[in-house]
Amino acid sequence: MFRPRSLRALLVTALAVLGLAISPLPANATTLTITSLSCEPTISAIHCEVSVSGGTPAYTYRWNPSGTLSNGGAMNTLYCAPGYTFIVTVTDSLRASASKTISAYCAGRTQ
Repeated sequence: MFRPRSLRALLVTALAVLGLAISPLPANATTLTITSLSCEPTISAIHCEVSVSGGTPAYTYRWNPSGTLSNGGAMNTLYCAPGYTFIVTVTDSLRASASKTISAYCAGRTQ
C-alpha cells in the first residue's frame, strides 16, 4: 500500500536524486546576529557601522544605498542628501544572513 510522504521527506529525496544534500549546521555553529547598527551624521556625510556576532566567518556586507565602504564593508559612508534609510545585510561563509534597517539624516537637518 502506498503511503504519502511528508513534504520534507519528498524534498530530501528530490535533492538526493539531483545530487544535492541538506547538511545540518556544524555543532559549534551559532546564529548570525547583527549586534549593533549605528550612523554618525556630519554636515557633509553619514558614516554608518555594523557589528555582528555568531555565524561562521568570513562575513560579507551589502549596504543599500552603498557609498564608500571600508573595514571589509562593515562601514559605509554616504555623502549627504536629505535623508537616508540604510539597509545592511550581512552574510556568513555558510550563507546565513541577517539584515537591519536604520534611518539617518545629515547634521543640521531638521528631522
